[in-house]
Amino acid sequence: MFRDKLKSDLNKLTPSEQVKAAVLESIEEKPKAKIFNLKFASVIAACLAVVLLLTTFTDRINFDFFSNDCVKDPAHYTDKQKCEKIVESINQYAGEFYYLYEKGNSSYISGNSYYDTNSSSSIKSTIKAAYSTYKAVVSNESKKPEFSETNTQVSNVDEDDIAKTDGKHIFRLRSKNRIIIYKADGENTINVSSIIIEDGKFKSFYLSNNKLIAISKVQRQVELNECDCETCNEEENKTFTRVSIYDVENVEKPKLEKTFDQSGSYENSRMVDDVLYLTSLSYPRYIEYRQVKIEEEKRYLPLFYDDNDLEIQDINSVYLSNDMSRNNYTLLCSYDTTNFKRIDDVSIFGRAEMGYVSLNNIYCAESVYKNGNRMTDITRFSLNKGIIKKSANELINGYIINQFSMDEKDGYLRLVSETSNASQLCILDMDLKLVSKIGQIAKGENLKSVRFIDDYVYFVTFKNVDPLFCADISDPKNPKILSKLKIPGFSEYLHPYGEGKLLGFGYETNKRGWEIGLKLSMFDISNPKAVTEQMKRYVGCDYSEVFDNHKAILVSKEKNLICFSAENYDRKNSASYYVYSYDENKGFTQELKLILRTSYYYQTRAVRGLYIDNYLYITTSKKLNVVDLNTFKVVKEI
Repeated sequence: MFRDKLKSDLNKLTPSEQVKAAVLESIEEKPKAKIFNLKFASVIAACLAVVLLLTTFTDRINFDFFSNDCVKDPAHYTDKQKCEKIVESINQYAGEFYYLYEKGNSSYISGNSYYDTNSSSSIKSTIKAAYSTYKAVVSNESKKPEFSETNTQVSNVDEDDIAKTDGKHIFRLRSKNRIIIYKADGENTINVSSIIIEDGKFKSFYLSNNKLIAISKVQRQVELNECDCETCNEEENKTFTRVSIYDVENVEKPKLEKTFDQSGSYENSRMVDDVLYLTSLSYPRYIEYRQVKIEEEKRYLPLFYDDNDLEIQDINSVYLSNDMSRNNYTLLCSYDTTNFKRIDDVSIFGRAEMGYVSLNNIYCAESVYKNGNRMTDITRFSLNKGIIKKSANELINGYIINQFSMDEKDGYLRLVSETSNASQLCILDMDLKLVSKIGQIAKGENLKSVRFIDDYVYFVTFKNVDPLFCADISDPKNPKILSKLKIPGFSEYLHPYGEGKLLGFGYETNKRGWEIGLKLSMFDISNPKAVTEQMKRYVGCDYSEVFDNHKAILVSKEKNLICFSAENYDRKNSASYYVYSYDENKGFTQELKLILRTSYYYQTRAVRGLYIDNYLYITTSKKLNVVDLNTFKVVKEI
């Protein structure tokens, strides 16, 4: 019976006949003696099957589709002309630059342990344990721990955060120079180690394959010339964004393996298949008594450090923005976090914030004014295993409110933007050319939130009431508004909540449209032509970090959890962490309200919620709170 079950499992994995025969043969003579190796043979069979599948699949992908030739700059600059243009622009706006850099940018917020049967003193117990483990696996008696992941926009496109878990441990940014690692075990949770940076300030991090990839801000001394004057000495101290890769397989002894630095202050990032894509904003420094010269590349071109090896960006990797009045670089780099190398780099002279990222493209967007109209300058960079290519650029009418305003599907970029007096829905092709548009939506109202779900888009506008629009975008050439729901208040954030449900989180308002507190709404979207507000719950409070950072909310339909922090501006207990459950008949139920700190000036940027199995872990700037999800009681504070 055991052998039949194993054979059935092997058939599902579809390994080669040789591997299958070897696995079955290994249990033919001495099932108990061989069972220790059986588990690993099954894993090998699975891995071989996956490798064969991926090899076959990737051979069929035409990556050229995602890697069009770079769009040429409008003026077709030669390298020398491009250098001259950049230097001229830097010198022209030097005074304004100095003010922006010194004043405007000074407030950035900052495994597997295998048994060794040769040296084990109890081989018999080892074999017995391995046999029990395999038996539990094949009978579904053993399950991997359930744990939450960072709230991201696109599946398989990870985003950085200040708290993450691998299901066994919790990694938490405790302060600007320390990341604390906990062994997560409910009320027995303990602090096991820390990662400390001595020459910088941590911003956020990723977890991937026993690696912690930390992003930080550092200052480096760059030797620019032999001049010893005070002005030039001051300029040598430059801001860099650092990527530090730590091995955390042994969480008790994290090990720094590699560092990369790129010019400028950290802006945004994403990770796709262990490749990190990161943008930083770099301002060439103002020199009070002299002009920048073309031969002084270190002064005006972006710089990189591989550990301590300096490199200057190639001028061929620099693109010129449509708006040359902003003399800064948006520097986009890709890093292989497995093989420890910088794969590629490009930059735009002029700001272009990383907006939306899919598996195949990065869309950088920046608000500009042209002929008195507010527009968005969108640049598409195609991605191919870390190789970055500028593939399209276009100016579109309107303003993109955040990354959720954009979505890519089947070779089209769909977006909802706010124009001067209304909102509009646009669908663009991969050249960013307009395919279709619905304009003049909700005249006189502001766009508050957007969420794309498959072939539908839901968006909220507001003036005195909250119209929730639903549009069918299944036909890119013919989008249609299907319904419009008007209710008091508005939703600042929208989140899918199981089949046919959409969670809204925003403000309740009075008849005059004044905000009177936070509210939760559950919308029934099972019939796109007749969207309804099924339930709502008044929360009170004045503000939630969720409205500025979607990673601050924890939503799980499976665990029936809706968790977030919120602040009161005029009360002694100014900040709390809320945990709600939802029932279609009872609506929202408050399961927990945890007072975070009794300070009027408390900020909730550092608050996150994560769950592992039946425990909720709430991280703040001061402590880690462990909550039993069966009783919603705090069982430990660290």
